[in-house]
Amino acid sequence: MVNSRNLYISVLVVIGIVLSCTSRPKPVFDSSKDYKLSSGAITIMTYNVENLFDTEHDQGKSDETYLPLAKKNEQIKAKCRAENRGYYLEECLSKDWNESTLDLKLKRLTDVLAHVKNGEGPDVLILQEVENRGVLEKWRKNYLSRFHYHPALLLEGPDERGIDVGILTRLEAVPPLNLHPLKFIANDKLKQSQISETRGILEANFKLPDGSLLTVLGVHLPSQGNPREMRRQALEQLNKLREGLPKDRMVVVGGDFNITSEEEAQAQFFSDYMQKTWGVSHLMGCKSCKGTHYYGRNESWSFLDVLLVSPNMLDGKSPWVALPESVRVENNSLYQVNRFGGPSRFSEHRKDGVSDHWPLAMEIVKRPIAKIPVMVDEKDKDKVDKDKTVTK
Repeated sequence: MVNSRNLYISVLVVIGIVLSCTSRPKPVFDSSKDYKLSSGAITIMTYNVENLFDTEHDQGKSDETYLPLAKKNEQIKAKCRAENRGYYLEECLSKDWNESTLDLKLKRLTDVLAHVKNGEGPDVLILQEVENRGVLEKWRKNYLSRFHYHPALLLEGPDERGIDVGILTRLEAVPPLNLHPLKFIANDKLKQSQISETRGILEANFKLPDGSLLTVLGVHLPSQGNPREMRRQALEQLNKLREGLPKDRMVVVGGDFNITSEEEAQAQFFSDYMQKTWGVSHLMGCKSCKGTHYYGRNESWSFLDVLLVSPNMLDGKSPWVALPESVRVENNSLYQVNRFGGPSRFSEHRKDGVSDHWPLAMEIVKRPIAKIPVMVDEKDKDKVDKDKTVTK
């Protein structure tokens, strides 16, 4: 006869295993629910969508990993072996990035947007790790029709993997669209042999509802696999680009800056250098947030993804102002959170997973128009309503 106590324990163990496999942990933090959307607000969001590739090989780019197995001939496999080692080699040889896999990826990304701005999605979406305009247009046309985005904005850059920065928006674009290449100079902290081609800064201009002009700069700085000096020089070039714009221009920068919390503690790129000339999203808001990316190896959170705002959008000197209290991580989709409570990277073999980054969002609103009393001469005061006002 089976001991009843042992049977009871066995049942509990089985239940625990089932729950661990089926239940989904809640996000570590969810600041998006702490902020109530303002009427007439424009939502701006930056999102690294992690390897959004199409299923075709782009000539001259190292996109072999993201091809269907049916297209991975001996020539493709040879390039995999020549350019990859260990895990990345196995992934390049065995990953089946076919139309079904891409469809799953796009559906999950769409679900992320559907949880932003009460289901409307962001008004301006700055994207990183997009292979080309074609795959971005495929996403927009076939999955995002309800969001009413204009045709995608993306200019191909020289990145070796072929990933670029793109923008989707409901705002009216004002030409031209520019891609500013990043140029690095060798010095005592950066050898010439360490310099490689990377993503440039995408510049786009948009008309806000009142006709005001907003400049959006999309960035994806060199990864942590590159010397810190490359990120420092990239920030320097970003600031120079801002200096070249009209002084009264409203500017928002969004992107993956690839600056870890460890690097920030040492170099103070945001807290010292950038904060002198910009409002930095996670320094002015998102106080309950831990970060947008989690490094499991050293168990640390980082704000790799950042929004920067020109000072005139914070001091009330521009037609539209940024709301620091609106800065938040958007992680409400069930696909975004892994079993450890961090961002869940995409895998076609799991029920969760969409990107190893969480998007960061913020609102801008039309600056309230101050009212001042009408100055009325004493002899005319009976002819004018005392409470009459005019707008400034």
